[in-house]
Amino acid sequence: MFLILMIVSTMIVTVFTIRCLHFLNISKTNALLYLVVFFIISILSLYLLLNSTMRHNIALHQNNPNNIIVGTSGKEYPLIYMNHGMPEGLVVDVIEIVAHNMKKEVFFIQLPQVQLENALHDGDIDIIVDGIEWNKKNLDLVHFSSPYLYLPLVFFGIPKLNITNQEKNINALALTVNNDYNFGVYRNARYVDNLKQSFSGNHSMINYYYNWDILINDMIEHDLDFGVANIQTITNYLYNESHSGIKMFHIEPNRNFDNPVSLAFAKPFQDSLEFQSYLHNLQKIGLIEQLYQKYFNISS
Repeated sequence: MFLILMIVSTMIVTVFTIRCLHFLNISKTNALLYLVVFFIISILSLYLLLNSTMRHNIALHQNNPNNIIVGTSGKEYPLIYMNHGMPEGLVVDVIEIVAHNMKKEVFFIQLPQVQLENALHDGDIDIIVDGIEWNKKNLDLVHFSSPYLYLPLVFFGIPKLNITNQEKNINALALTVNNDYNFGVYRNARYVDNLKQSFSGNHSMINYYYNWDILINDMIEHDLDFGVANIQTITNYLYNESHSGIKMFHIEPNRNFDNPVSLAFAKPFQDSLEFQSYLHNLQKIGLIEQLYQKYFNISS
């Protein structure tokens, strides 16, 4: 929404500037220079305005000890996403249940991905649910909850007639030693090693990808037969790109390669231990597993 507002506003300012320069009969060279200057100033002004608005929204709730402020990009379907400006998803349900048990009120603030970590490090928000990785820098600056959910790996690809029973059972491929396949594994180095062992009897290629867009492009260009990623990554992609022709085939039954999901707490957030205790209880009674099956459409 912020991006759309910035683009529209900039277009209005640009058109207005062009008309003013034309009315003043300024030379084309000078007009172009003025136009560039106006364009830069308008972009910076809008950014500062929107950033100020965001900080104002945070400040409205920040000083109340009964409030929990959660930051998100809102682009991790079905964990958390925006529906007509309102947050929905598995994580939203979990956090709201925990906040209710703690007798707290929760406020979700949508921020661009690049601003989430800084907002958490600065103590502007209490929790972020996406956009932060486990690394030494972040471990020194924030508290991570214990994993409350584990996302299995999923095989996906563009259905091909020459691959027998592709949609039924990916494991059958390991028995087809006469066929070679190209696999793309997204950000899971341990699973690359596992696939190499499973397909050691043939000449299949196992490729590691750090960049999701490159993996998808290689698949669309038919350089890959199968992709492997956690179920949220591919579900989010298919939610946004339903006409890509890519389908999910099979969930990897070996859960040792699941991706853990945690929350990140700002160090000044004094209720993090109580929050984690309630989170653990929801996990223990199976409620989070029920929400997982609901949002990912998994049969029990």
